[in-house]
Amino acid sequence: MRNLVRSCSRGMWLNMEMAHGWYVYEDIALKAMTSLNAIKEDSLALSDTADRVERCELPILREGKYSVPEKRELQHNEQIDLQCNRKSIQLTCRFGDIQPKPICPIRKAHEQHSLTMLCRRPSDNEPFIVYRTTVVGGVSTRVELSPRQEAFPNGTIIHYECTPNNTLYEANAIECNNGEWVTRLLPCVVTQKQRYPPPDGRICATPHINSSHVVLNIENFAALKKPRFPHGTVLKIGCAVAHAAGEDQLVDLRCRRSKWHASRELQCRSGVEYCEYRMDERTHVHVFSMKLKQQITFNQKFSDGSDLIFSCVDFGMQQLRGNAVVTCRNGHWSSKLPKCLPLDPLNRYDGAPPIKFKLEYGSHAVTPLGELIINSSSTLHLYCLFPRKKGQPIWEISSTYRNYPRSWTKFTVPQVQDVDAYELTISAAQPEDGGFFHCVLPNGRRNTLKIMVKDNTCEQFKNVSNLRVFFTSRYHYIGTIAQFSCANGYRVDGAHSAMCLPSGKWSHNAPKCRALQCPPIVLTDPALLASVTSYKHGGMVHFSCVPTY
Repeated sequence: MRNLVRSCSRGMWLNMEMAHGWYVYEDIALKAMTSLNAIKEDSLALSDTADRVERCELPILREGKYSVPEKRELQHNEQIDLQCNRKSIQLTCRFGDIQPKPICPIRKAHEQHSLTMLCRRPSDNEPFIVYRTTVVGGVSTRVELSPRQEAFPNGTIIHYECTPNNTLYEANAIECNNGEWVTRLLPCVVTQKQRYPPPDGRICATPHINSSHVVLNIENFAALKKPRFPHGTVLKIGCAVAHAAGEDQLVDLRCRRSKWHASRELQCRSGVEYCEYRMDERTHVHVFSMKLKQQITFNQKFSDGSDLIFSCVDFGMQQLRGNAVVTCRNGHWSSKLPKCLPLDPLNRYDGAPPIKFKLEYGSHAVTPLGELIINSSSTLHLYCLFPRKKGQPIWEISSTYRNYPRSWTKFTVPQVQDVDAYELTISAAQPEDGGFFHCVLPNGRRNTLKIMVKDNTCEQFKNVSNLRVFFTSRYHYIGTIAQFSCANGYRVDGAHSAMCLPSGKWSHNAPKCRALQCPPIVLTDPALLASVTSYKHGGMVHFSCVPTY
């Protein structure tokens, strides 16, 4: 009977197979199981400027082959061997570029395929282990190879096991160097036969998941047909409907001796009390959830009483039609969802005028309600775009703090150059300058901007082990986005981003970094058994069949 073992390494299950009394990796590929992206990346009005390390796509080869034929792309700093003609070339992914280029010259017809640069398997019968060092995700990793291979790539080390005929001080290793085995002065290796637990028959049947709950750490759980789970499996259960960010509605459902045990009771809203919001790019709106304190970027369900705030994507150049705040009540939105319509700087249809702005010597942010916040002492220019030949617009201002200079000028917007603009200037802005600024046309149509003058900034986050924080602004002014990531081998547990609010507080606390774990083992074959030692790095899962299979 064939025994198969999987090892958990850096959040991925690696296949291993029994050979000569010990377990080895099937090949050097790191075959990642599909993992659930339970928490979508949030983009809050400003683009994500966090450093993103690019992957490298492996091109299709006309000649030669990769050491891992099924691999399609490499992570940053990951390596792979190109077996080309008479040599083995090590390729490395660096910032989206493969170095050296994976080009293998086409051999002439009379040339025969040769493994000269590869090393053939030794013919002796002494037991040994085989491994080589490669880079995975920027970390140097030792990868076990199968000793049954007929040939090994450059850099492979064969390390002989200690036997009565060997001593610890002899040269008991050889390394593949340009097609030849070179002696390495290493002592023989004492192999400890790792004992794996026998396949565990204490399998848990499919748990009953309430319609208001969802399994977060298994992708598309509802589509699985009667899945079973090994003893020790932990399912992360959450609410199907969005709740306030601070509630953290998560429960661990743990398989113990064929029975499921919940860490606590999970209280979720019933299915009839939610409203669904579906993204529609044609509406040209930004959507912000007050409860979640984040911008909505994908289709989502919201509990009763949830408020959504709408603003236009192109600030000043579009006008919101409908209510800026919509509330979920008894499964229905309180009003029709709004949309934004473009405004014409040439006023060809006698509509409201667009308003553009330019800021000197300062910082600014646009709130989810579409309010413009600037810091004090900055100079703000407002431009009401309207053809001068059609009449004289006026600026109506709610603030009585002082008078502001006005004049005609030219302004350039996308696709239209040098359009007429009636300018208003706020020099050395002060909090008293805040208020509503209306540009009113001769026909009575108007557009309005709300201006606020604030100097609030958010404090630096406290140090969290293995946490990396990237900011869109070095001064942490209102509207600054903080993007969170973790060091290699860890995942973000909590919010993936936070925004500096007008109050000077971050929308979310800094998350924690948790050690990566492999996803749950899902058994869909009724005759399959499994035992898992651990879901952390180094953990093993041992598969076998029931006795009659």
